[in-house]
Amino acid sequence: MAPLTILEGYLLKRGQMTAKRRYFSLQHDGDNASGASTLTYWGSKEEMEANAPARGQLLLGADGRLQDLAPTGRLGFTVTATAQRKAWSMASESNNAEEAQRWQVALTAVLAKAVATAAAAAAAAAAAAGVVEKGTIPESGNGWALSLMEEESENRSSSSSSPRYTVQVSGQDFVLDKRYDDIRPLGHGAYGVVVSALDRTTSGEKVAIKKCPNVFEDPLDAKRIAREIRLLRHFHHPNIVKLTDLPLPPSYDFGDVYMVTEQMDTDLHRVIYSGQKLTEEHVQFFLYQLLCGLKHIHSANVIHRDLKVRREGGREGGRVISPCHSFHPTHPSPPLPPSLPP
Repeated sequence: MAPLTILEGYLLKRGQMTAKRRYFSLQHDGDNASGASTLTYWGSKEEMEANAPARGQLLLGADGRLQDLAPTGRLGFTVTATAQRKAWSMASESNNAEEAQRWQVALTAVLAKAVATAAAAAAAAAAAAGVVEKGTIPESGNGWALSLMEEESENRSSSSSSPRYTVQVSGQDFVLDKRYDDIRPLGHGAYGVVVSALDRTTSGEKVAIKKCPNVFEDPLDAKRIAREIRLLRHFHHPNIVKLTDLPLPPSYDFGDVYMVTEQMDTDLHRVIYSGQKLTEEHVQFFLYQLLCGLKHIHSANVIHRDLKVRREGGREGGRVISPCHSFHPTHPSPPLPPSLPP
């Protein structure tokens, strides 16, 4: 069976410095048992028609990911093939919304097909081993692409009914649950913009919300953010910042991650340069709490690689709190000493 061409045309492919015009073709091979499709590009349409060697190809299997392009003034998307350790960022040549969406819907459809095929293969293997009853394997053929593309368009149009709202802060659109309001800018974190908000479900407690945009555009950054979330969820200590909420994304093809933590009243940098006289007792008190947090972190075989006074937050009563932005996994330790009273 000849490969099915789902979509082809010119797109701008982003490199490290510039974006170049390339001719792309999205195809599905019905004979491929994994359900994977291929995204291939040439320098021009003429190169493709002359059967010239392709300049690049992505195998879009069940491990593939698609997300919106980072804000660049152009409409586009990023496709990641995890197994190949490749990520391509592309944009509409004419900056046309319909063209960009047509490609995104088609790519989402082939990725969904690959996931469904992998799930069906796993179910069939389990059934053959007598683990579960054999399920229904999706039908093969060329009609799946159109049906999945139509279904994806419906999902995108219905997502607006989610009980969320959008607010722009520091050039970033924050899509937040209605429980958070009174949004104010706080600054820029290690991997995103941070805002202050009031959590109405906790009697208006102040929280900090960090948006990490396009987390899957760079696999290394994605791993670092995943590590930060995992460590924040693991640690429970008065001298380590607390992750209070990890909002669910509005759809399965999300690209942004939001992390909600307790908000600091100040940081050690502001305290040191505030003009307030700091006694030796102040220094001992701050240092003791900092070491308590580090002791707890080290007990989990984790090290903090970037301690700075700007990163050490403070709450009312003098509690010093360390964030988890630069943690890295590395021996069990005795129990932590009790914290000194404020």
